[in-house]
Order: sequence, then C-alpha cells, then structure tokens
Amino acid sequence: MTAMQVLFLATINPAKYLGMANDLGSIEFGKLADLVIMNSNPLENMHMTDDISHVMLNGRLYRATDLSEEVTGNDQLEPFWFSEERKPRVSSKNE
Repeated sequence: MTAMQVLFLATINPAKYLGMANDLGSIEFGKLADLVIMNSNPLENMHMTDDISHVMLNGRLYRATDLSEEVTGNDQLEPFWFSEERKPRVSSKNE
C-alpha cells in the first residue's frame, strides 16, 4: 500500500463512510478546519506522521509542543453544524 493510500484511508475514506464528506476529510472552503501540520512529508516517510508542528482545531492554530494558540483571530467561532444553536427552530402557531 502506498503512503498516499494510507492517508486516504485515514482522512477522506472515513469521511465518506460516515456520510460527512461535505464537512470533513479534505481541505476545502466551507469544511471544518481540523488538521495537523507536519514537519516532515508523510508521502516520503510514513513513520514521520508523529513529527507534528501545529494543530488546527476549529480554524484556530495551536503549537503542537504545548498547545498554546499561535494565531488569534478576531472572528467569532460559529456554532458547529451539530450544535443546538444551529438547528432550525420550529415555529409555533401561538407565537
């Protein structure tokens, strides 16, 4: 199995299997921004996938060494798609 096939098995394939390919599994505009930034190229050496420089969680960048935030933006984090805040409200006829 090639290194690229292994990366597909760990990212895109699970997102498709779980029916979440529109939100997860690859880097695209509008998808959730959870990813790791590696110091090494995993396509050259799969054993270096634990050589992590930074972690991005919910679009926020953290240093892998101590998980302190590297870049702080001013944008407010929107509720997750599965959050109660994002679910459409059912209107009542009594309102």
